[in-house]
Amino acid sequence: MLEKEELRRLKGDIICPRLDVFDGIHEELEKGTAIGFECPVGQASAELFRKLYEEVTRTTLSVDTCTKGGKFLAYRATYVCHHNVRDRGRKASAKDTQCPWRLHVVSKTRSSMSRISDNLHASCGLVVRGLGHHNHATDIPAALKHRRVSDATEAKLKSLFRHYHSPSTALQTLDMELREEWGEEYPLKAADRSLLPDLSYVYRFVSLSFHPAYPSSHPTVPIPIYACHSKQLITMQ
Repeated sequence: MLEKEELRRLKGDIICPRLDVFDGIHEELEKGTAIGFECPVGQASAELFRKLYEEVTRTTLSVDTCTKGGKFLAYRATYVCHHNVRDRGRKASAKDTQCPWRLHVVSKTRSSMSRISDNLHASCGLVVRGLGHHNHATDIPAALKHRRVSDATEAKLKSLFRHYHSPSTALQTLDMELREEWGEEYPLKAADRSLLPDLSYVYRFVSLSFHPAYPSSHPTVPIPIYACHSKQLITMQ
């Protein structure tokens, strides 16, 4: 995480020396502050920033619009809070608060940056701006239970599956790790789906992760999983 001493101000905006977050970044974005990062241009930088921002703010963002490639534009996207459900034709979702929060990210090409001398794009591979405010709490179980499962949690699940855990025992292991690591903070951490997903998600994840390697001849494509404490692959009928 960036320290406040590392940040530089340019006409009220902020320049960060590398792609990372800092304490109070969401509050700065809510105030309308543009934040530039001295980093490589392109979509990869934008996606990495999204993940870092989600982790520090305990929120989840979804891509609303994006543009890729061009002479002067490498990548541009608008992220929306996932409490703003885009497909209103589907069944009403408990997480849909029609949250107005937006995050705009722009990454201009190096050839474009060399032509600019008076704003963040002159030296920054990525510029981020916020728009609006969340219309819901972000640090309560009702909100945390809808978060996207993190890459780190998925990596842990894959490791557990390779050590012959079933979905149930893998989930129990994650739960025990949270209890040991967070103590009194465990109840709030356990409500965070990015850290502790629901069992149905774990079943889907193991199916998507390992089914191509262990195809089944069953026409309904059952979920192949490893039995806990056994090295024999079993198939859930």
